[in-house]
Amino acid sequence: MARRPTSLAGRLLAFQLGLVAVVVLGVAAVSVAQSRYATEAGADRRARAVAEYAASVPVLRFELTEVAADGAQIAPVVEDLRTTSDVDSIVVTDAAGLVLAAPDDPRLLRTTLTPGDGDAAAGWSGGTTLGDRDVRAARAPVLGDDGALLGTVVVAIDDPSTAALLVTALPDLLTYLVVAGVLGVAGSVFLARRVKRQTLGLEPAEIASLTEHREAMLHGIREGVLGLDVEGRVTLVNEAAVELLDLPEDCVGTPLADHVPEEPLLGLLTGRSGTPEPDRMVVRSGRLLVLTRTDLERGGRALGSVTTLRDHTELVALQQQLVTSRDVSETLRAQTHEFANRLHTISGLVQLGLHDDVVGFIEALGRDSAAADAGVGRQLADPTVAALVVAKASLARERGAVLEVSADSGLPRVAPGLAADLVTVLGNLVDNALDAVGPTPGAHVLLTALVEGDDVLVEVADDGPGVDPAVLHSVFRRGVSTKDGEGRGHGLALVQLVCGRRGGDVRVDSPAGGGAVFTARLPVHADELAAPVGAA
Repeated sequence: MARRPTSLAGRLLAFQLGLVAVVVLGVAAVSVAQSRYATEAGADRRARAVAEYAASVPVLRFELTEVAADGAQIAPVVEDLRTTSDVDSIVVTDAAGLVLAAPDDPRLLRTTLTPGDGDAAAGWSGGTTLGDRDVRAARAPVLGDDGALLGTVVVAIDDPSTAALLVTALPDLLTYLVVAGVLGVAGSVFLARRVKRQTLGLEPAEIASLTEHREAMLHGIREGVLGLDVEGRVTLVNEAAVELLDLPEDCVGTPLADHVPEEPLLGLLTGRSGTPEPDRMVVRSGRLLVLTRTDLERGGRALGSVTTLRDHTELVALQQQLVTSRDVSETLRAQTHEFANRLHTISGLVQLGLHDDVVGFIEALGRDSAAADAGVGRQLADPTVAALVVAKASLARERGAVLEVSADSGLPRVAPGLAADLVTVLGNLVDNALDAVGPTPGAHVLLTALVEGDDVLVEVADDGPGVDPAVLHSVFRRGVSTKDGEGRGHGLALVQLVCGRRGGDVRVDSPAGGGAVFTARLPVHADELAAPVGAA
């Protein structure tokens, strides 16, 4: 059975108790040192006082004067002084330091004892060794009536042991231990509860596990994920977001504005652009990005936002191909219908035997078709664009409308990439115009395509009812349409994305008298114009 990990409160309590133990040991060491210092200072004072008193006792002075050579008579006097003064040792020496009396340690007799430094006639106190004992001792001179040095009195008090000092400091240590223990336990419980409240009740092991899983999932997601706090600083980012937004790898903790200064991308990511909208599309470094930002809140307090980013560059390219295929299909269907009507007319004339009329009808159709195709070809030299316009003109005729290329148009042959973008832009704008005019007899759509400086301008004007003012500023957003039905609202959004990817734009004007004019601007490079047939 797996052992259950210790809780955060238990770990904090163990840490606090360990800290208290260390503190108590430190306090004990300091207390012992202070007690030793105080004890030694007191012993020095006491030994000095006893030594000075003993040196002034007349009996001792008399014995040292009269019978200095015989310490047997001095010993009882010294022992009385030791007993009454309650010290451990009193030793009497002659002027030369020869021990005459040492009642408590006879081994010292007839040895030389000169504790301390300096003149024996001067007093002294401090630590020294007496026999085999460490003592605090004091020395006092015994002087005769004429001031001559008769001998010395050495008073010694044994040094206390560490255990004795601990016993002395024990009451204070117990007080410190109890107070520190209570404070430590209370602090541990309070800190543990506060930390667990801020970590949503998770233990450290659980937090570490969640962090590891989060990092694994964050970097395992193919979509870009970008987290920001309320100040716009990056709080989390995965490798996909770093690549899509061209961010430095060490951007976490830095303001996003330092790395993404351009609008509207910065406003969409930080929320300055207003309420979050799903699937907003922007262009960044040649990539078409789809952003979905979600604001984060907890307890009514804003925490920041998380934005997912998807690269739709390839998807848009595929969508352009699908749009082209759709246009071709619709054009073929319209031409099939138109050719069927013409074949039915020719069949009827043949059945009526009007063969000359059949020839005239066919020649007229040929002249009209050649004239229309030649006119488009002169103004739009690129075969891909010209073919699309011819096909859209047939579709317009089927709907009862007229698609006209303006006399101001002038488009040279262009590179295939630019041609594909022009097909997408022009095809969607024309389709939008034809949908706007509807099956109105005599409806007119005017197309202008020309090179102006470093841009290709495409303008499509219609005489329909115009754009509803309520959607005038949002008509290029995906899903926004003035027409009923599902699956609409993508054509104009695709036009804006293609233009934006090249660094251009598209706008709409809706005059008060009716109609709408859509103008798209696509910046181009010099090598994309007048490209030879088959250029890559």
